[in-house]
Amino acid sequence: MSERLTTKHDIQRDELNTTRQNFSEVTQIYITGSAGMVGTGIDPGTGLVSIFVSGTTLNSIPYLSKNINYTLQYTDYVVDGTGTITFTVPTPVGHTGQVFVIKNSGLGVITINANIDGVSSITLNSYESLTIQSTGSSWIII
Repeated sequence: MSERLTTKHDIQRDELNTTRQNFSEVTQIYITGSAGMVGTGIDPGTGLVSIFVSGTTLNSIPYLSKNINYTLQYTDYVVDGTGTITFTVPTPVGHTGQVFVIKNSGLGVITINANIDGVSSITLNSYESLTIQSTGSSWIII
C-alpha cells in the first residue's frame, strides 16, 4: 500500500516542502528547502529510525559570547566566556539530552555553578572548555 502526502509552506521567504511516503513497511518523512534536506525513516517491523541530512542544514549552531555572569538558557548551545565570571547551569530535570559547550576564551577563570558528575562547581582556566549533557536528572561531562 502506498500513500503520499505533500504540503508546501512559505516560511521567511524560503519554501519548505514536506513529503510523507508510506510503503507498507517503511514510513519516510522529508523536509526540503534551499538549505538542504532533512528526512526520517521508521521501519515498523524493526522499530529502527533513520535520520537523513544533506545540504547546509546543520551549518549553524547557537553561539553566545559573555563577559559578565550569566545563567545559561535551554536555547543556548555554545557559551563562550571571557573574564573572571560565573556561569550558572539550569536544572537538568525534564531536559534529557540537552547539551551545553562552555568555553573560556579569555585570561580570567570561569566558574560553572551546577552539579556536574557529583561536583557542585567546576572552574575553567584560560582556553579550556567543557561539554555537558543532561541525563534528565543530572549533568554529566561528555
